[in-house]
Amino acid sequence: MILAVKLSSYIIRYFLLSFLTVFAVFATLIVMVDSVELLRQASEKNVPVGILISMVFFKVPFLMQVIMPFIILISSVLAYSAMARKSELVVMRAAGVSVWEFLMPSILVALFFGILMVTVINPASAYMYSAYERLDKKYINQQQISSLQMSESGLWIRQKQQDISFPPTTQDLLKAEQGDDYSAEYDVIIHAGNLERVGDNLRITNIQAYAFTPDNKFYYRVDAPAANLMKGYWRLENAKLQYNDNKIENTAFYDIPTTIEYGDIQNSFDVPEAVSFWNLRGLVGKLKKSGFSYLNHLMQWHKIVSWPFFYVSMVMIGAIFCLKSARHLRFGYSVTMAILIGFVIYFLSNLISSLGLSGTLPVFVAAWAPIVITLLVGI
Repeated sequence: MILAVKLSSYIIRYFLLSFLTVFAVFATLIVMVDSVELLRQASEKNVPVGILISMVFFKVPFLMQVIMPFIILISSVLAYSAMARKSELVVMRAAGVSVWEFLMPSILVALFFGILMVTVINPASAYMYSAYERLDKKYINQQQISSLQMSESGLWIRQKQQDISFPPTTQDLLKAEQGDDYSAEYDVIIHAGNLERVGDNLRITNIQAYAFTPDNKFYYRVDAPAANLMKGYWRLENAKLQYNDNKIENTAFYDIPTTIEYGDIQNSFDVPEAVSFWNLRGLVGKLKKSGFSYLNHLMQWHKIVSWPFFYVSMVMIGAIFCLKSARHLRFGYSVTMAILIGFVIYFLSNLISSLGLSGTLPVFVAAWAPIVITLLVGI
C-alpha cells in the first residue's frame, strides 16, 4: 500500500510538472497573440492602453478553457514519454503494475481538474468573458451596449423616456407654474419575471417598472401582471401606479414608450460562453418556456458537464503513444500524432455540435457522442 501511494505521488508529480509547463507556454502564446490582435483592431480607434490590458486579462481564461483538452493531451504525452525514455514504465510493468494502475493517478488528477473547471473556474471565466464582451462592443466595435439583459431572474430592460404617460404630481404642477420643465429625460428600469413568444409578438408577465429623474431620485413605480410589446411602446394591463408623493392610481392600460423591437430581445441574450455553468440550466428553462432559441445554451451546458470525462479521455489518448519501450519510442512522432489526433477530435466535435444546433441530432447526442467515442478509443 505504501509503495502504491509513493508510486502514485511520483506519477502525479510528473504529470503536474508537465501540465504546468505546457500551460505556461500556451498561456504566454495566447497573451502575446491576443495582445497583438487587439492592438491591430484598436490602432485607429484611440482605445486606452489600460482598456486593452483589461480586455486581454478578461479573455485569456476563456481561451484557456477552449484549449485545455490540448494542454491535458500534450501533458500526458510529455509525462509518460519522459518515464518511458527512462525505462520506468518497463520497470513498473515488470514489477506487476498494470497499465491502468500507472495511468490511474493522472486520470484522477484530470478528473479532479475537470470538476474544478466546471464548478469554480468556469463561473469566474464566464463573468470575465462577459466583461470582455462589453468592452469589445464599446471600444472595438463601437456598438451601443445593450439595455436588455436576460437572466435566470427574468428580463431586465433599461431605457430612456422623454414623456410621461400619466398626470404629473403636485410638485410637477408647481414647477410648471413657475415655468420649469418637469418632463425631462427619465431613466426607466423594467423587470419582467417571465416572457413568452406569442406569434410574432412578445408578452411579459410579473412586471415592475421604476422611473428615476436625471438626478437619480425616485419618480414613479408601475406594477402590472402582464404587458405586450407593441410598435413603439409597452402596453401594461391592469397597472397600478405609485407616484413619488405616495399617490396610488389603478388603470386598465398603461403605456410606456420604448424603441425596443422584438428582434432586440433575441439579440440581447448573452452568448453561452458568458453565462456561468450554475446559471445556464435556469436560463435554458427561461428561453425554452419563452419560445426563444435555447439550443446554443443547452449545448454549452452539456459540453461543460462533459469536461471531466473529456480530460480523462485526453490523458488516455496521450498515453497511447508513450507505452513503448525507450528503444522504440520516438518522442517527436508521439507528440505530432497526439496533436494531430487532438485536432481531429476537435474538428469532429465541432461538426457534430453543428448538427445538434441545426436540429439534425438531439443536443444530448451531439454533445456527448465525441466524448464517448474518444473514451472508447482511449480505452
